[in-house]
Amino acid sequence: MSIKTISVAILAFALVACKPDNTKNYAFKSAGAKDVKVALRLEVANNHSARMKGLSHRHELPDGTGMLFVFDEPDYYAMWMKDTFIPLDIIFLNNDKVVTYIAADRPINNLATIAPCHADGREPDDACIMKNSDIRYVVEIPAGAAAKHGIIPGDILVGM
Repeated sequence: MSIKTISVAILAFALVACKPDNTKNYAFKSAGAKDVKVALRLEVANNHSARMKGLSHRHELPDGTGMLFVFDEPDYYAMWMKDTFIPLDIIFLNNDKVVTYIAADRPINNLATIAPCHADGREPDDACIMKNSDIRYVVEIPAGAAAKHGIIPGDILVGM
């Protein structure tokens, strides 16, 4: 093995080893409760390019993992499942990290809009949008996990 090959291998290893970890530990718990319902290891998508990529092109998402989308400010946000090959539960949270809406069991690779006011497939009215204009976070976890762990509107996402 040449010196050049060894140097390239060391550089590649160093770049991988120094890559910042964009995952953090979180949990859902009921408001006022001490015990958590479920602990999660969530990848954090906190910039435009990471939010656009999301969980697309993945074929598995282990239980206890997911993605946390962090938006710059509270507003009405919608998601979609383009090029996402894992069925998901999509959990919308307000600025205080309180669950406001859960879109459960979303099918793979679907271009339909997923948002609190699009739940029944109709275009949202102004009143619904105003009521849900304080979304700041969205959590995506494997389909069925929200029901399995009893996550409901009013629960809180906390850092661990």
